Amino acid sequence: RNTAIILAALAAYSEARGGLSAAYSGYAARYGKQTTNITMHDFAGEYDDTTRVIDEINRDQAIHGGATAGHNQFSDMTAAEKHALMGRAHTNVRTSLPMTDRRHAALGSNMNIDHAASGVMHAIKDQGLCGSCYSFGAMTALEGGQHKGGYTNPPRISEQEGVDCTGEFHGKNYNNNGCGGGLEYNHWDFGKDNGLLLDAEYPYVAKE
Repeated sequence: RNTAIILAALAAYSEARGGLSAAYSGYAARYGKQTTNITMHDFAGEYDDTTRVIDEINRDQAIHGGATAGHNQFSDMTAAEKHALMGRAHTNVRTSLPMTDRRHAALGSNMNIDHAASGVMHAIKDQGLCGSCYSFGAMTALEGGQHKGGYTNPPRISEQEGVDCTGEFHGKNYNNNGCGGGLEYNHWDFGKDNGLLLDAEYPYVAKE
């Protein structure tokens, strides 16, 4: 009896949601979301909230710097789930370089350059469900800096090494926490002391 009531409530909820419910079904299939009928409706609420934000950005692109927004694998995550993926947990943040007017102007003049298409940077990477953005940020910065040395198709530097090794390593603690968060500077410190692993599938290619 209780099961029948729950199923009837879900059916009514789904009908009230209309197109957004159907849209979430397609989204869940695309990204391989493993959900039951009940949890699907829970996640669909987060998906709908994200959809409204995306629609707002795309309606007012002039306000948002001309950006075009869309869905990705994080669109149906709750705020707590997203927070768990943020990689600066349990770290002491160091002072970074100030964003001076000169640096800001220099960055602004290059906002429309696709460095991945031109071959000086790799395409966008995916850290999955591991809170390791510190490692991806640290290695992407090093990879992107190689074009100043006259290279295209820069080497791919291992983010996994940072996740595995920039905590306790041979008696020295670099103060990162694997998938539990870290700091780019700590990964760079590890690299200065121990070197960094490269992926052989991404060799240097000198510019002609």
